[in-house]
Amino acid sequence: MRVARLLLPFVVSVLFLISSAAQQTPPPLTPSPQRDAQAISILQQSLAAMGADRLPQVADLTISGQIVQQRALDKTSGTILLKMTGPEMVRVETNVPDGTTVHIVNGIRMRRIHGAEDEAMPMHAALNHPFQYVPLLSGLRTITDPSIAVSFVGEETVDGKSVYHVRVEKVYPQQPAEQGRLLSKLTGTDLYIEEGTFLPVMRVQELPSLIDAKNSLSIEFRYSDYRQIQGVMIPYKIGVYVNNQESTEIRFTSLVLNSGVNPLEFEVQP
Repeated sequence: MRVARLLLPFVVSVLFLISSAAQQTPPPLTPSPQRDAQAISILQQSLAAMGADRLPQVADLTISGQIVQQRALDKTSGTILLKMTGPEMVRVETNVPDGTTVHIVNGIRMRRIHGAEDEAMPMHAALNHPFQYVPLLSGLRTITDPSIAVSFVGEETVDGKSVYHVRVEKVYPQQPAEQGRLLSKLTGTDLYIEEGTFLPVMRVQELPSLIDAKNSLSIEFRYSDYRQIQGVMIPYKIGVYVNNQESTEIRFTSLVLNSGVNPLEFEVQP
């Protein structure tokens, strides 16, 4: 009995230490997003080909042009005015016969103005916004953001051109599993970069429903007629396809760097 009495405090102490150690065990480390070296190298060469070294001298850009939109039964044409300051501040103004529409993206906020209507768009609409008209600016974030997974899919052919296919998507390890998968899907982007020139030929991403982010369509941007403006390569022709159907054709006619755009033009109410 005396031995039992002596052992009891010892056993209790050991159990307490084991319990304490278990409680102090740090949570498992979240694995870093995979960033394939070959894919990163292709993206770096693409950015260099588009004039990424000139970006520190580019405060803003203003591009104007012509736009043709496919409607249910016919096509309508008008003008487009694009203003950007950095990759996350975009203002797109289209003027067509049925009126003027302005879309503003400011970070993860997005706003639409059409006539008397002025409404905020849901956050998921701005995560990978559908105004990817300047590949140089949208591609830079992929390289600099360590939370974006980058993978090399392979070599393919697009519009008769040999291209490198690179897949990128943002990873959300702190979100619940289902929510994280949805966000990664919405930010997922397939880039098709021409071999030799390293200029983007096509970009494919999700176009989510404004009502339900779980419902989305595929949207493609096809870039051509690249021109060098003060050391920066800009595609002057962009074809936009939704679910493999042509939706919009844009032809830029002029581009101005550092015109001094007004920051208030990118205002989006929280």
